[in-house]
Amino acid sequence: MLTARELPLLLIQGQRRVGKTSLLNFLPTLLGAGFRVVFQDMQGAAVTSVPAWLKDLRRRVAETLQLKPDDWGPPDDWVAAWAQLEPWLAAAAEGAHCRLILAFDEYETLHRYLAQDPDQGRRLLAAIRSFSQHQTQVCLLFAGATPFSELRHPDWSEFFVQALRLRVDYLWRADSLRLITQPVPSLRYPPEVPERLFDLTRGHPALLQTICKHLVDIANRDGRRAMTMADLDEALARGVDRESPAMERFWNEFCTAPGCRACVEDVLAGRPPANRAALTRLAEHGYVIEEDGRWRLRVPLFEDWLKRYREGFGG
Repeated sequence: MLTARELPLLLIQGQRRVGKTSLLNFLPTLLGAGFRVVFQDMQGAAVTSVPAWLKDLRRRVAETLQLKPDDWGPPDDWVAAWAQLEPWLAAAAEGAHCRLILAFDEYETLHRYLAQDPDQGRRLLAAIRSFSQHQTQVCLLFAGATPFSELRHPDWSEFFVQALRLRVDYLWRADSLRLITQPVPSLRYPPEVPERLFDLTRGHPALLQTICKHLVDIANRDGRRAMTMADLDEALARGVDRESPAMERFWNEFCTAPGCRACVEDVLAGRPPANRAALTRLAEHGYVIEEDGRWRLRVPLFEDWLKRYREGFGG
């Protein structure tokens, strides 16, 4: 964004609970005064339809740029509403002497509204693409767990084939070990504890954060700073419970796609997955990996959780 003469249309894509929203929250600091970032949670209460989305977006831009609020009411026709919003967005950015970043978090929610009228949805996506290509003041940034290629009727990839996709994934080993040991430097870990914690989480940020919080709670409870493998076992027992959000969302959201749960069952049982399409999707999203000719879940704690709890979640 800082170096491009023409702002690209961006997709920040990754699994649930890996830090996409946190990355968006850092953008104002990273980009500096020449950019203004407008955040919009597409799952928020104000977004109940396409016109409601556009009305809420205009309100948020006005608040961010400290413009006088207005009572704009978008027409019911989606393309007509966007046509009214386009020049207002460009003029607002130019008047504020900045580049405007419109960041749509959990953008897949918008697709559900577009899918209610796919023909009108296609025309709206075409208009948004044209706007993105023919001006340099406003950048559209979508963030979510789903790549454009998986959203059909309307087909997002048809219109945003030139979009720049930035994947947010788990933390690397060195970053994971720093996250475990450095934020609370007074805690002392034998080397095998951070290593085992990384092996079990594979650097999944939300899991690391949760388990490290339990380790700190254990240290505070016992009034000591030297941590042990037994402390890690206790933290794991606390952190990998029935309501673990990262695992529960994987099983109850991602795995509701056709064939996905059966494919995961094959992986857990050590069988070659029968549904190749479901396996490909699981691999592309980073949930399974192949090692020594055998597929397994990438995060061992996900596998432990599924073996323990999946029957209670419709498995």
